[in-house]
Amino acid sequence: MKKIILPLLFLTISAHAQTGPGGVGSKTNNVLWLDANSLNLNNNDPVSSWTDLSGNNNHAVQATSSKKPVFLTNEINGHPSISFDGSNDVLNISSHITSSAISIYTIYTSSSTNTEGVLTIQKHALMRGNNILYSLSESPGYKHTISKSNGSYSIVQFNTDASASGSQMQLSSGNTIIAQTRNSLLNRGASAIGARITNGGSEGLYLSGKISEVIIFNTQLNSAEVKIINSALESKYNLSTINSNLYSFAGTHSNNIIGIGQESDGSNLSARGMDSLQVSNPSSMSNGDYLLIGNDNAGFSTNTNVETGLAERWNQTWRADVTNTPGTVDLEFFLGANGFASPDDYVLLIENGDGDFTNGGTSIHETGRTFSAIPSPSIKFTGVSLTNGAYFTLAEKESSISSVKSGEWNDVNTWSCTCIPSNTDIVSIVSPHVVEVNSNAEVLNLTLNSGASMTFDGLDTLKIYKSFDINGNFSSGTATVAAMGTSASAISLSNGSNNRIDFNNLYVNSTNGLNLANGGWAISNNLQVSSGGMNVSSADSIVLLSTSSKTSQILPSMSNAFTGDFIVQRYISTRNSGFANISSPITNATFNDLDDDLPISGANGADGNANAVGGGIFYSLYKYNTFSDKHDTITDINEKMVTSRGYEIYLMNTLNTFNAKTIDFIGVPNTGNVKAKYTNIITQGWNLVGNPYHSFVSWDLVKTHTSIPNLYPTYYIFNTDNGAYQQLNSINDPIAPSQAFWVYQPNTGGYYQEFTESTKVNSNSATFLRKKYKNPHFKLKINSLDNSFANELNFNFNAIATSDMDIMDIPNLPSPIQEAPSITAKARNSTEGLILNSLNPLDEHQLIPISVKAGITGSYEINAENLDALFNNYSCAFLKDKATNQSIDLIVEPNYHFEAEKGESDRFELILSNNYDQCHNLLEDNSFIQKLDSKLELRSASNQWFLDYTLSQENTQLSISVYNLAGQEVIAPIEFSANGAGSYAIREIQNLEGIYLIRVISKDGIINKTVKL
Repeated sequence: MKKIILPLLFLTISAHAQTGPGGVGSKTNNVLWLDANSLNLNNNDPVSSWTDLSGNNNHAVQATSSKKPVFLTNEINGHPSISFDGSNDVLNISSHITSSAISIYTIYTSSSTNTEGVLTIQKHALMRGNNILYSLSESPGYKHTISKSNGSYSIVQFNTDASASGSQMQLSSGNTIIAQTRNSLLNRGASAIGARITNGGSEGLYLSGKISEVIIFNTQLNSAEVKIINSALESKYNLSTINSNLYSFAGTHSNNIIGIGQESDGSNLSARGMDSLQVSNPSSMSNGDYLLIGNDNAGFSTNTNVETGLAERWNQTWRADVTNTPGTVDLEFFLGANGFASPDDYVLLIENGDGDFTNGGTSIHETGRTFSAIPSPSIKFTGVSLTNGAYFTLAEKESSISSVKSGEWNDVNTWSCTCIPSNTDIVSIVSPHVVEVNSNAEVLNLTLNSGASMTFDGLDTLKIYKSFDINGNFSSGTATVAAMGTSASAISLSNGSNNRIDFNNLYVNSTNGLNLANGGWAISNNLQVSSGGMNVSSADSIVLLSTSSKTSQILPSMSNAFTGDFIVQRYISTRNSGFANISSPITNATFNDLDDDLPISGANGADGNANAVGGGIFYSLYKYNTFSDKHDTITDINEKMVTSRGYEIYLMNTLNTFNAKTIDFIGVPNTGNVKAKYTNIITQGWNLVGNPYHSFVSWDLVKTHTSIPNLYPTYYIFNTDNGAYQQLNSINDPIAPSQAFWVYQPNTGGYYQEFTESTKVNSNSATFLRKKYKNPHFKLKINSLDNSFANELNFNFNAIATSDMDIMDIPNLPSPIQEAPSITAKARNSTEGLILNSLNPLDEHQLIPISVKAGITGSYEINAENLDALFNNYSCAFLKDKATNQSIDLIVEPNYHFEAEKGESDRFELILSNNYDQCHNLLEDNSFIQKLDSKLELRSASNQWFLDYTLSQENTQLSISVYNLAGQEVIAPIEFSANGAGSYAIREIQNLEGIYLIRVISKDGIINKTVKL
């Protein structure tokens, strides 16, 4: 950025228009101000002249070498003093001070027990003695005495008015004060420091002590002025005075303390000391109100330790101490030779926190900014509000850019700077201009004024590095808005347009995150928070949209990415009335989130209770109890929806149809790792799991991440079109937002599945089922010819399968619709119906018992589908109907029509063979024999080892150990429980080579098998 610095044309003018100590008085009434800090001397250097800071050039001088006091460093709270030897050291004040009214301050110490002069002017004198201090008056002569300990520094104050006699005088030392009536004034012949001066002008009673500062006003100060000076001196020297200190920040900002304030007897409403700052014009000053300010003496060079949007600031900072309510003030900075910005770019930078101007908490004040070049450059701000403890300094803002016409963002003619804005620029689009973002763009602060418009023409990204205030018309199209960078405070997006602001994509990658404020917001496509977080607490609303055409999603983001509630929508398309599998994408959801969108019965919701067929209450909400293998009704609409747990809800508007509806959840979207609770861990058998994110996820990635052994890679979702659970592939078919799904675990349990951000899959599909699963299996499908319901039985050909129940067999998940049919197979060692039956194609022939369930009495059809998968393994296939003694050659006629009574029947057999004669023999032989006796058997197939088992329905604890030939255990024991029939793949030994002993222990005994791996 180009800086414009005004040349200094006034080098002969003092850099500071002088005012008095503490910002009290001016050279007119502050007739003397001696401060040892002003002397550029070394320790023990003689002092020939003590410079007067009042502007009156009334220096204290001594030309005689033997009478010069010496300069001592680091005497009182880090400040120096002038040391008088008590013999003949004295400093003569250049011009005799003849004021009658007077206010005197001095900071001194003495250990002497003698009577000595501290300060003498024409009509007043301060003297000291052994542990005392006194002032003098005459006619008759009188000592107004106060105690003051020898050997310690004190702030001494003396004041009186101009009356010839009979007036009150006040004398204080530290926090001790006397107020007495004085006699007539003195008439000494000269003014001096460090000695008593007689009426004739001779010196005597020299001081043996040290003086750090002397201040004399030719008026009696009012009590507000006294309190301000006392506070300044108390903070400077860490000494007590008669007043409570009004300034509390001397620990860091003890330099050049000035103040304004008011009491009943007067005020000080404008203050400037030796500093470059003047404070004035309090808006509501009342008695007892004060504002004191000190600085850290860091100097007037600049640094860039500022937030985004600012260029630099002075090193020096000030701090305010506010007592009561003085109101707003004007602050004027006298630049001298320390200017660093163009007049219009100066700002007052205020920090109300920890004094760090880079980490947030700062505010910028520009109100009333006025630059004056004469007599010395200054910049003034009006109406400044300072809180107690506030830090402030002078800073330079980045120059701003505004639109000058409608046009493209990347057209230099669109902007006042005839440039393309960058990430350091402050930009305004003004009415009635329309600015189109036609390529990637970036900006520091952007304001879209009322009446102005902003559009996007493609997939471009607008990067915001500090703030975006939207007061006009905003249309994001298919573009992305990104909150970026390392701003010391959160990036702010504010909606003042009176319309909802819809983003297509919103991306957050900022050190301190993004705050959305005011008005309504929505996101139609993608939201991603990579760093910093996103706080929407100050927004009226924010909606993650879902429509019939697409659904928004939250892409992989940081943990705990969000603060504040979102409205998370999910569109559900028109379908047959029936059950749907659903889950919550937010934390702390309850079924109340669904009650305002869907008719719910049996949970004491807004719609009351519907009647079930045959009487009683119809329950439309269910959860699946994996421990008892049954559905539990949900009877309380306020019950919490457990994150990553699935639920079933009956969707209907009429008996037959559910009309399309958008449901919404209101809360904080889930982000980060989501681990199952105890109530929804993966157990043996069927499990109803829920997608916890507002995004598609891959069950295959969840399964891989969680490392659940033997878990089958497919999942199931209820299909209202056919009334059955539809098999989907975990690799090809990601799971939609708010979608619950069924998974089958053949053996073992107690696994806490965990979803992570890496399991998300990028998709904006609007439907729960993203696409139909391309089933590779040969299958038998049963259809009711009297209703729309159907079901299918799949056969998987795999060389590790057996005729017994194995790890690739999946039991049937019964439809919750009683009228729906089903078709299942049976393994040799189990009576459980299978919906997926794995067969070993190395077996020459297969005879599989087939059961059907007729949901209603009526007509049914069985269709053989995907015969190519069958032909790869067997050349003949017959379906035998034992009820009618018909045999159907599925190769010739893949469809079979039959009548059935309501209920279940084992009336069919499927015969497969590579020999046509063998098929006919099996049709006549009917040789399928079930073997249900208990067994444990180790089996090897395709370089894998399996434990096959046939057990009772009660859980049996099994333990597998592996030993080398030396009898050493080589893997940790594998322990799990199982029941019924099944198989366990011993994957833990796949990386072993050599000869080992596998031992299996159960309650019924031990089996040992020596194997070569």
